This record gives sequence, structure tokens and C-alpha cells, in this order.
Amino acid sequence: MALPLDIAMCNYKVVLLGDSIRLHYQSSVQKALASVASVIAPSENCETSRNMLSQLNTWVFSNKPDIVHLNCGLHDLRYNLGADSRMVAIEEFANNIDKIISSLTERYHVIWATITPVNEFWHRENKPSRRYESDVIMYNEIAIRIASKYRVQINDLFHLIESNGKNSLLAQDGVHFTKSGYDLLAKQVTSSILEAIKTLDFSKVNR
Repeated sequence: MALPLDIAMCNYKVVLLGDSIRLHYQSSVQKALASVASVIAPSENCETSRNMLSQLNTWVFSNKPDIVHLNCGLHDLRYNLGADSRMVAIEEFANNIDKIISSLTERYHVIWATITPVNEFWHRENKPSRRYESDVIMYNEIAIRIASKYRVQINDLFHLIESNGKNSLLAQDGVHFTKSGYDLLAKQVTSSILEAIKTLDFSKVNR
């Protein structure tokens, strides 16, 4: 990927936050941005919005990044085996996302990545937990509304996968992805971060 000279000469710091989907595309994003930015991320799955909120000091603030690309939701909306309620109710999810985004936008350029699609039938056949397509849409709508309130950049991974044929990109468990799916996600995450970098004043970044 050829980069403008003024961007390629800089070294921005980016934090990636997200679940196992992020863990799978992370290395590709790091390689693609190696000449532009130091891309760091937790070694573990960030899981729910509740967990992410509790770990912001460790995962973000202590690293003093310029850009934070984040996503959560697939764990929030999950029903565990035998459970009659989601891991994190929609009301708490909304409150958590509001607190996360509001605290981050005070210091950093924030990119909110939408929750990726699922195939609930494949998921039910191959996993003990449950996730529903209608919940993905509902949680996405709430998160986008909050992100828009704070005027943060939105990386619409949901639309990306849907518009490229989700069933050809999803793995058999209906929630994770094939290599082609992860390659597509990595390319768009990289593009969204480059878009953000172009808006930054390097003299004022978090050094």
C-alpha cells in the first residue's frame, strides 16, 4: 500500500479493542500499517462492553494512543447455554458504550466498528450458546446512535460483510470468519485507520 510521504514519515500509535474477531484480523492490520503506526492491542479477548469499560485504564489510557479503534457487542448479546437473558442487557450495553466513547473522545480520535453479522442457524447447530441476527441489528443501532452523538468515525463492518455475502465469509459456527472474511475485515479496518490518520495534526498527537 503506497502512502503519502507526510504520513509514511510519521509514527502514530493505535489501540485496537475488540473480541475474537479483532484477534483474528489484528496481525494483518499491524503489518499493513507498520510504516505508519504502532498498532497495539490486548492479548486477550475484550469480550463484553462491561469488561471493556473496566479495563480502559490498562488497555487504553496507559498506552496514550492517538487513535482507538474499538468494537464490542457479540459477547453482550450472547445467551449462554441454559440462560434466558443476554450476557449484557441492551440498557446496560447502551450505558457502557456511552461511558466508553465519552471518556475516549476527550483524549483520542475514536473509531467505532459495528458488530459483525451472524448466521443464527449455523450458530445454533455448532455452538451451545445462542446469538440472534435481530439482536445484532438492535445492538448496532444503539451503538451507532451513541457514536453519532459524540461525532466519532464509524467503521461499518456489519454492512461490509452483509454486502459481500455473509454466508460466503462466515465460518461454520456462524459467528467467526473464513480467511477471506478476515482479510476483508483487515483491509477495511486498515483503511479506516488511515482515514483517521489523515485528519490528525502530528504536532499535537499524544507524545
